[in-house]
Formats: sequence, structure tokens, C-alpha cells
Amino acid sequence: MGTRSTINLELEDGTIKSIYCHWDGYPDHHLPILTEYYDTFEKVKALIDLGDLSVLDVSIDCPEGHDFKTPIPGYCVAYGRDRGELNIQARTCICVQDIDKQSYNYLFKNGTWELI
Repeated sequence: MGTRSTINLELEDGTIKSIYCHWDGYPDHHLPILTEYYDTFEKVKALIDLGDLSVLDVSIDCPEGHDFKTPIPGYCVAYGRDRGELNIQARTCICVQDIDKQSYNYLFKNGTWELI
């Protein structure tokens, strides 16, 4: 069973880019990864640009042999890139209230991660 979450980035104009993540969304898993490996606007944007995720991990790279059925530990598993799904891109929300909330929701705003 998945612990669903959203990972969100507030842009300069105040809008929010949002992606869904299916597995391990609880704070004990996500917050250490987000705060250590996705700690700048640029890194978070690159993560969000992957679109919806099956698994959040420490790297957005895609090493040879990594895919949805045979993921390599340490690498994010993305529905589009690693499984070929369509319509998985980040959604734009006008404000926090517009996010399609899941069990846990993370927002990168002003250089800091917070649970919303």
C-alpha cells in the first residue's frame, strides 16, 4: 500500500507547481531526502519537471537499466520517464488550497521545505 504525497514548488509569481508521489510519502522518508538532496530552487524544479513519481529518491538521473520494472536504488522512479505514461506532468496551482491534497503534502517555498 502506498503512502501518497504531493511535492510542490512555489514559483516567483506565487503559483505552485505540483506533482504526485505514490510510495513512502511519510515525513520520515521524504523530508530527509527533500532537505538534503533537493535544497535549492533549481534542484526542486528539476525534480518537479520529472512529473508524477512512483518513488522519490536521492537522484533524478536515469542510469542504464533503470526503469519502472527494474528500478535501481537511489534513483527516483517517474511514471513518464520510467514507465512511459502520459499526462503525468506537473500541475500548476494558483494557491496552496488548489493542490490535490494527499496524505502528506510538501512545499518548497523561500528556500525551505514545509508540510502543508
